[in-house]
Amino acid sequence: MAGTITSDVTVFSGGVETVSSGGLVSGASGSGTDISGGTVNVLSGGKFSFVAIHSGGNLNVSKGGTAHDIAVSSGGNLTVAGTIASQALVVSGGTETVLSGGMVSGNASGAGTEVSGGTVNVSSGGVFGFSDVLAGGELNVSKGATAHDILVSAAAR
Repeated sequence: MAGTITSDVTVFSGGVETVSSGGLVSGASGSGTDISGGTVNVLSGGKFSFVAIHSGGNLNVSKGGTAHDIAVSSGGNLTVAGTIASQALVVSGGTETVLSGGMVSGNASGAGTEVSGGTVNVSSGGVFGFSDVLAGGELNVSKGATAHDILVSAAAR
């Protein structure tokens, strides 16, 4: 996909959507993309926003790709080698993995990542910032990775 999709897409089990350079998949809260068992690949130069990743769903953001406004629920997986600019939520059973060269950011006004029962793994060379790790949430930062502006509440790991 190298054009523009503005709302209401569902990628089911076995389905694959690829956002190429120049491609834009957008929407608004509640009317973006649902990944339910399928896979979305955002390639270099692609932009992707307003997505909910459900059980068995995978969102892969390649180097040079960007995404924002993401919710990862139980059984969903977000893999980042590119950039997550703001507004990510990882809830119970959801997993976000930041690979080498990947950057997950935000700002101090609450536009970062909320880890609420889910797990975030930051690999060597990855950068993860502006996050609240709440009860049941887990943030794992490997040797060689960078994390900054992190608030960890009681019962988080």
